[in-house]
Amino acid sequence: MGRNKEVEDHEIVQAAEALLAKGINPSVAKVREQLGGKGGGNEVARVLKQWREDKQSKPDINRPADISEAEWTLFANFRSAILDELESKYGKIASDAQIQIDAARRAAEAAEDESRRYQRDAEVAQRFTSEMSDKLANARADTQEWKAKASSLEERNQVLSAEIGQLKEAHTIELASVRDAMEARIGELMGEKVALNEKLVAEVARSEASEERWASQIASLRDDVKEQKENLASAAKQHEKALDRAQEALISTRNELADARSRNAMLEGRCEALSDELEAKAQDLQRLRDEAQSLREQLALAEGERRRFESENSLIKSDLDNERRRVAKLDDQISLLTAESRQTEKKPKASASTDTKESKA
Repeated sequence: MGRNKEVEDHEIVQAAEALLAKGINPSVAKVREQLGGKGGGNEVARVLKQWREDKQSKPDINRPADISEAEWTLFANFRSAILDELESKYGKIASDAQIQIDAARRAAEAAEDESRRYQRDAEVAQRFTSEMSDKLANARADTQEWKAKASSLEERNQVLSAEIGQLKEAHTIELASVRDAMEARIGELMGEKVALNEKLVAEVARSEASEERWASQIASLRDDVKEQKENLASAAKQHEKALDRAQEALISTRNELADARSRNAMLEGRCEALSDELEAKAQDLQRLRDEAQSLREQLALAEGERRRFESENSLIKSDLDNERRRVAKLDDQISLLTAESRQTEKKPKASASTDTKESKA
C-alpha cells in the first residue's frame, strides 16, 4: 500500500499562485513555507515544474500588449530556465537543510520529552525515598518503644523475683515459727498430759468421780491440739497459694519479655531491610539523575545542531534572494532589449515608407 500524500497537487498550485500574486517567486522553499512545512521537496519541485510548463503553454493574460507572443515566449523560456537552474542549484540544498532542521527539532523534542520523563521518575523515586525514610524512622521509633517496654518488663521481672524471694523467705520463716510454736505447744501439752496422767493415776484411787473431770480436760486438750494443727495447715495452704500466684505472675512476665524480645528482633530485621531498600533506591535515584544530565547534554548538542542548520538555512535564503534580484535585473535588461528591438524594427519600416513616398513623387 502506497504512502498517503502530505499535500495534494492543487494545494501546491494554489500556494504558488498566492505567492506569485504577492510578487514573490514561488520557489520550493517558499511554497513549503506557505503550506506550513507540508510536502516533500521533490514532490513540490515536481508540481512546480508542471505548473510552470502549463503556464508557458497557455496564453499569459499579464503579457504586455506591445510585446509579441514570440518575444514573450522567448522571455518566459529564458526566465523559466533561470528559475529551473536556481531550483536545481538551491532547492535540493534548502530541502535537505529543512529536513535536517526538522529532524533536529524532532530529536530535540524527543530528548526534552525523555528528560521530562526521567525528571518525573526522579521525583517519584524521591517521594518513595522520603516515604521509606519516614517508615524507617517509625520502625526505629517502634524499636525504641519496644526496647523501653522490654527494659520495663526486665525491671518488673526483677522486682517480682525479689518479691517472690521475700515471700519464700517469709513463708519459710513463718512456717518455721509456727512449727516451733506447735512443737513447743505439743511439748507443753504432752508434759501436761504426762502430769495429768500422773495426777489421774494418783487421783484414781481417791475418787472415781474425778475420772470424768480428767477425761473432759484431756478431750479439751485434744481438741485444742487438733485446732492448732488445722490452723497450721490452713496457713500453710494460704502461703502455698500466694507462692503459686507469684510463680504464675513470674511465668507471665517471662512470656511477655520473650514476646517483646521477638518483636524487637523482628523490628531490627525490618529496619535492616528498609535500610538496604533505601540505599538501593538512593542508587537508582543517582542513576536517574546521571541519565537526566546525559539527556540534557544531548539536548544541548541537538539545540546547537538546530541553530547551525537554521544559520545555514538563513544563508541559503540569502543566496536565493540574491539570485532573485539577479533574475529581476535580467528581467529589466530583457525589457530594455525588447524595447530596443521594437524601436529597431520600427526604424526600417519608417525608412521603407519614406523610400516609397519618394519613388511615387
